Amino acid sequence: MRPARRTLLSATRALLPALALGLALSACSTSSGGGGGADVPEGRQATQQANPLGQAMRAGVEAINEGDAARANQELGQAIARDMKNPALHAANALAYQLRVRAGERDLFDLAETGYLVALEQRHDFQSAALQLTHLYFDNHRYQQAQRAAAYALELDSGSTEALYLLAGASYYLGDVEMALWAIDKAQALAPQDPVGMRMVPAIYAQAGLTDEAQAFLDAHRDAFTGQAGEGLSRRLGEWKIAYAAAEGEGPAARAGAAKAGDAKAAKADAKTDTKPADAATTDQGPLAYAWSDCKQQLTDKAAATAAAPAASGEATKTADETIALTALPSPCKARGMPRMAVVDVTILRTDDIRSSTHGINLLDGLAVTLQRSATRTVTKTTDVADSTTSVFTRTVGLGTSAAGAIAYSLNLANVSGQRAEVIAKPSLIMLDRQPSQFFSGSNVAIGVAANSGGTSSLEQINIGVSLSVTPTFIDDNQMLLNVKAVRTLFEPITTTSSTFSQSLEVSRNMVSAAANVRVNETLVLSGLTAHENTKNNSGVPLLKDIPGVQYLFSSDSTQLVDQTVLILITPRAITTYGQALDKIDALKDDGTVEPKLLQETRARALKELGGRWPTLYELIHQLDRNARAFDTRTNDIRFDDWQQPSHLKRVLRDVADALYF
Repeated sequence: MRPARRTLLSATRALLPALALGLALSACSTSSGGGGGADVPEGRQATQQANPLGQAMRAGVEAINEGDAARANQELGQAIARDMKNPALHAANALAYQLRVRAGERDLFDLAETGYLVALEQRHDFQSAALQLTHLYFDNHRYQQAQRAAAYALELDSGSTEALYLLAGASYYLGDVEMALWAIDKAQALAPQDPVGMRMVPAIYAQAGLTDEAQAFLDAHRDAFTGQAGEGLSRRLGEWKIAYAAAEGEGPAARAGAAKAGDAKAAKADAKTDTKPADAATTDQGPLAYAWSDCKQQLTDKAAATAAAPAASGEATKTADETIALTALPSPCKARGMPRMAVVDVTILRTDDIRSSTHGINLLDGLAVTLQRSATRTVTKTTDVADSTTSVFTRTVGLGTSAAGAIAYSLNLANVSGQRAEVIAKPSLIMLDRQPSQFFSGSNVAIGVAANSGGTSSLEQINIGVSLSVTPTFIDDNQMLLNVKAVRTLFEPITTTSSTFSQSLEVSRNMVSAAANVRVNETLVLSGLTAHENTKNNSGVPLLKDIPGVQYLFSSDSTQLVDQTVLILITPRAITTYGQALDKIDALKDDGTVEPKLLQETRARALKELGGRWPTLYELIHQLDRNARAFDTRTNDIRFDDWQQPSHLKRVLRDVADALYF
């Protein structure tokens, strides 16, 4: 054994120079990083390299510049977990979500909006965040929110032509011609030769009824409107002229029709006011909302005895219940109307944050040295010739599992890795007042279970997937009580070494059952579970791992931190019929809602300045009401420069990087 040990140690010493070279190369590759992207202030690069948040910001910016917005959200999400109140991180994260929304992931709109709003909450003067939020609203045709966001951005910087263009465009599509006209005139005064503003002027002038002025502007700048662009603007000017001419011709008839409709609406409102439910309680006792089926459902006692309460479909059974007969629903009682319905959206979110670190290199960790010796002795006898003997000695040294001696080392002096995986389930289910609704999506797995003492084996059914059960009780149109149960089940990798999948399986099951009082269109967090696991592993060669200087060459210390979070969110949404939608539209027109103070101040300033420039504007624009002006707009009437252009993104990312340090 001594010669073999000396051979092994000599081989190990021979590998040390190669090991040192590998470590040096590893250190070089770790310290170097990809360049490109938004510029970072030179005086802050050292701080950024030393600051974990700065490193995360740089990684996120690089991912955005490389077109990998999903990876940017991962990098920035980990940084936000360390500093929840950093406006720069939230703005960069929102920008990544906005890019994904532009790429077609429309369901991420709320995440992008929330990121910008949180950034502005933490830093109210974050101009780039306000502008990008306006672009987000405008791209998704949410013009009312875009108008408010643009007014806020303009309040931060009154000389921002981008904010003025966004305010003018959003106001144009809302039919708010006073605000649009004021904003575009102000932008033209700041940048008269800007192609963006020049494209917008004719459309906004024409919407305001200033068709002659729009045509004059188009003729004066004919060189800037060539080809299809000029033809399209001329055609749209003609359409606006026709719209105003038609509105002027039918003015008296339209006013008479409006008055008649108003009288009918008032009569309808009076009828609703006079109508009282037949079962209205005369005392303070009793429920807030009676059950819609709380009345006699059968004419005879025999029929009533055979009628059972509605069974909960999808009740847990051992066998499939696809063909089970469902009991008929009861009939609504007279004078109580039809039962309310709603759609409930449930989001089951599981986040695994895994952080692992390994320090040291154990050269003999996982090293299987196999000394395979074979000795062959051959004796050859020849007549009249002395015997000849041939001996062959073969030795094979194999490293790892390779019999041929392949070498596999992991030369990581300090390998730190982080992984953040998200699994999201989003079931939606329609529900009727006081009736159970159930949903399941997944697969049913049959597992054979052997019986003890030679008995008969049995099959166990395991549902793998997402299931939801909910029963609502409506209090009014905006409030309800919910009894809800949500379950998510999935397979987990086998973690034990003593069994295989054929012998056992591991299933992860997250379940919540709760009763809650919720409002329509508000999200309620039903449950939140956080599990923390800390695993430490130490390995090393006895004696050698304790020698100072070389201890990290023959020992390895690894640490793994696992944080698992499970959130279950529920959001009920109202179902509105076509007739109800029309009634709500009429109510919104007459509800007297007061617009935000910022818009009031902006509008007052706009009307004051417009009065001197366009003294007859009021008579012109009131020939066509605001709703008609909004309906007559077209999608391509207003076109901005694309905010996704590299020059624009570079400026936004530079502003975000600057905000990281303030």
